[in-house]
Amino acid sequence: MKNNLYREFNCNSKEELYERIKRQDDEIKPLLEFLDYAKSNIKNNKKAIDSPDVLVDYVKSTTLPTKDTGTIIFVNTKNHPVHLKRTRLSWKNSVKETLKEGLMAGANRVFMAFSSETPYERMEETKDYFEKIGMKVIDTINYGKTNY
Repeated sequence: MKNNLYREFNCNSKEELYERIKRQDDEIKPLLEFLDYAKSNIKNNKKAIDSPDVLVDYVKSTTLPTKDTGTIIFVNTKNHPVHLKRTRLSWKNSVKETLKEGLMAGANRVFMAFSSETPYERMEETKDYFEKIGMKVIDTINYGKTNY
């Protein structure tokens, strides 16, 4: 029997899956994250993040963070993205899962993107999680609706 992508996400048709993608349904979060990662890497040709402008372009090519959701861009030693993950900042388990995925992807450094609405303390707490296990936070970016 042929296995279709829409069936993998418990949808009865391609159209139903498409509607769930448009709504950014939590149950298809892994697919949304993969699509973000693929879009940003295709748009940026998997080039290294070697300047603030490249980081801004990379973040703009993804689904932008919200007040409680940060975008973590995992990179290798040459700053080439190896994994992208949106994480719920208020849930410690979400941050821990994000760390685990990044480590498994072979990353040892990160760039972080936050909304300008994210409380400063929450951003610092998130950065501390990564730094405590030895994952270097290279840079962070904050955006507001007026920035882009």
